[in-house]
Amino acid sequence: MQTRTSGGSREREQKDETVMPRIPSPRRVVTIETPLAQYLMAARNCSADTGTGGLPGATDIPALRRSLHQYDGPLSLAARIESFFLPGPAGRIECLLKHPAGAPAGAALHGPAAGAQATGGEAGPAAAAVVCHPHPLFGGTMHNKVVHAAAEAIAGCGLPVLRFNFRGAGASGGSHDAGRGEQDDLTAVIDHLAGRFPGLPLLVAGYSFGACVGLAVGCRDPRATALIGIGPPLTMFDFSFLGACRKPLALIQGDRDQFGPPELLLRLGAALPGGARVSVIHGAPHGFDGHLRELAARVVEAIPEALRAVS
Repeated sequence: MQTRTSGGSREREQKDETVMPRIPSPRRVVTIETPLAQYLMAARNCSADTGTGGLPGATDIPALRRSLHQYDGPLSLAARIESFFLPGPAGRIECLLKHPAGAPAGAALHGPAAGAQATGGEAGPAAAAVVCHPHPLFGGTMHNKVVHAAAEAIAGCGLPVLRFNFRGAGASGGSHDAGRGEQDDLTAVIDHLAGRFPGLPLLVAGYSFGACVGLAVGCRDPRATALIGIGPPLTMFDFSFLGACRKPLALIQGDRDQFGPPELLLRLGAALPGGARVSVIHGAPHGFDGHLRELAARVVEAIPEALRAVS
């Protein structure tokens, strides 16, 4: 169910079922196999089988460099996940930044302009995104399954997307601050994204507690041009601040969400002067158990077309 509107305590979070390894410091990049990597592996295997030709042994550095110069295939990445820590107002902030499939290496590291120059004209992304996780006191982290599903859906639309742990969650420093200091954490993350992708509009999304934090910061930060709130806990937090928001806003809720009944969501959306895109997923509880695919589809629909298109 979807509608477009216009006009005038305890929270239990579902953790991601995927077991994620502890992210080490310093920055680490994991690259899914690329055409270049495939070329090097095939050449090395050929050399090992025949003893001649192909890629020389790893100890033959000059020959290795010559082989690399012979490669004339595409240099775009299939996908990259970069893990790192940012300095934050309460200590370090643990981050995961996923660069979408097909993103030029230069654009992933230095923004679209540098990417186009490094790849001979290949354009970078049209926007970048951040997704905020649910309440850390109830097990919420950036590895939450809803956060992961939303981030994957956004990356699938060509946007680099950053997940991070609020203060006191995961390997981030500091301690929980009831949503106040967490807004400062998000601002620090937005500062980083704005520096990594200068000039690009930013999409700010969040789930549950993360929706409250993300929408609050996104409404007032001029660098955020579109907002997505997933499972906003309307019975636990005050969302009246949305009345001052005039940015594209999407709200996604399950019709069995015990923390945000659909009637409250529809009433909120109808009261917003700037309007909102409201999507209600039939049969979904707060944790969207059994409905992650539909949630991902709603997230994709909520991304403005201008942000999804490659510039």
